[in-house]
Amino acid sequence: MAVTLRVVGIFFQTDVSFDSSIQTVKDVMDAARDASVVDDKYTFNYLATSQLLTAGSGGSSNPSVTAFYAKQPPTFTSVISGIEYSGGDYFLSESMVKNPGYSVWQYYVFDQDGNFVPRPVPTQTFAEASVLDGYKIIWRLVNILAGANDIPTVYRKALTEVPETS
Repeated sequence: MAVTLRVVGIFFQTDVSFDSSIQTVKDVMDAARDASVVDDKYTFNYLATSQLLTAGSGGSSNPSVTAFYAKQPPTFTSVISGIEYSGGDYFLSESMVKNPGYSVWQYYVFDQDGNFVPRPVPTQTFAEASVLDGYKIIWRLVNILAGANDIPTVYRKALTEVPETS
């Protein structure tokens, strides 16, 4: 079984192979992390946190990804855009201190034919969501405004001036 894992924004993509036919998204991410260790340095990693869902009943945890990291070679080319980038540490994380907004990681699963595979339960975590042979997982960092925000000066004039019509 092979599953493709891609994290948009840190330019990370890899194929992960397994002996069994069904894995979770988390299993794929853990395998990609474990396979990427070179000279005791990670070339791919992620951070996740757990949130207590049911207080007083032993609780259950609901893991949530908060950050992704990839160490890229000195220069590399994006497989999507074909643009060449400089290497180094690429890191993206959720942030609750944006201007005011929420940045959250979302994952999408696609089948062998590139069709979106909806989660059977919308609140299913990455630790529970199953993937099959040939599937592709794509993580994206999404920003959602929580209210009006400040426009940086460099953009304000271009965005707020009405262009003249001829």
